[in-house]
Order: sequence, then structure tokens, then C-alpha cells
Amino acid sequence: EQTGANTVNSQNTQPGNNYMLVIKFVKAKLVVDPKEEVNHDFYVLAVCEGQEQRTLTSYNGGAPIWNDRQKFFVSSDVVDVKLTLAYYERDKEQAFGDTELRVKTNQPIQKEWLKLYDGNNRQIENGQLLVEIQFMESEEAYLESRITEIEGQIETQNYNIKSLTNEHAILESIFEAETTIDPDRYLNIFRIDRDLTPVKNLSREE
Repeated sequence: EQTGANTVNSQNTQPGNNYMLVIKFVKAKLVVDPKEEVNHDFYVLAVCEGQEQRTLTSYNGGAPIWNDRQKFFVSSDVVDVKLTLAYYERDKEQAFGDTELRVKTNQPIQKEWLKLYDGNNRQIENGQLLVEIQFMESEEAYLESRITEIEGQIETQNYNIKSLTNEHAILESIFEAETTIDPDRYLNIFRIDRDLTPVKNLSREE
């Protein structure tokens, strides 16, 4: 279960930079004492080129799950990213573990477990974070790749109404961004109205 606002603090996140970095935060595994019960509600803070994004909050205790994407518009084809797994305790933000990585553009989608280290002792591993990283040369290239992915799901019927609903932001981005993508191409997937409601007869329940 998850909820909460996605963006904590946004600087320079508007289109205008050359590249788009998209990180999908899937889930985390924590290194804790088996006898210890973890009741924290975790989220991830991501910092890149002065921009800070925050995932939804996972209310799944010691096995946090998000499946939440965060986007960064960046000016360089090689960027450094810091990720911090955090939670609130007594109205104060606490870091459980963090990691840093360098990402290059036009690489295949990277899905990997990243080690999370203690902020005070880098020799101590506090857990792992599963992410999918996509670094595209433009927002249009990213949107094209996502729509192609959705079309593949439709073709193989590997989707459901919940997953289609989660794609509303992609369609909204197509209309809002200055791209050459033709929205008519996707009218067989979505009924485009004020609420971007999924076409009911194409939506398969779980």
C-alpha cells in the first residue's frame, strides 16, 4: 500500500534541458535483526542536478513496495544520482540507508539491486533497493518508448484496468509536451476525454 505526494522540492524540472532521466523505484529489502519488527513507512528521496524528487510512501513495514516512477530533466548525458531510503519518526525524517550512482544516456533499461549503506559507516550495508533506470536523449524519446511498451501490453493482453489507469500521466505528457507524437495513434488504447478514461472494453480486470 502506498500514498503521498511525489515531488518534495523541484528545481529545474521543466522541459528545456536536453535529457530525461526516469527512475522506477520497485521495492526494497532491509538488513535487520530477524527478531526486530519494522513498522516504519518508507519512501525514497532522489537527488540529481539540484533536483529532489520523492516517491510515494509505502505502508508495508519492512518490505516496502512502490512501483513509482520519478522523472528528471537534466542537461548532461552523464549524471550522478543519490538515493536515500527514509522514513519519519517523531515528526523527524530519518535515513535508513543511501547509495550513489552514475548514469549514462542511451543505455538499455537497467534493472538492478543497489546496495544501501549506513550514512555514518559506509562499510555497513543496511539493505538493497530495486530500481529500473531509463536515461533518454529527450522527453519525446521517453514517451515513445513508454507508449510502445503499452502497445505491446495491449497486443499480448498483458494488462488490466489498474495498470491502464496508471498510464494517464503518459497521455497527459504527450499533449502537454512539445513533441511530434500523434495522439491519434493511441485512440485504440485510450478514450481521450476530460478525465482520460480507459476504454472499458479494453480493460481486463485482474
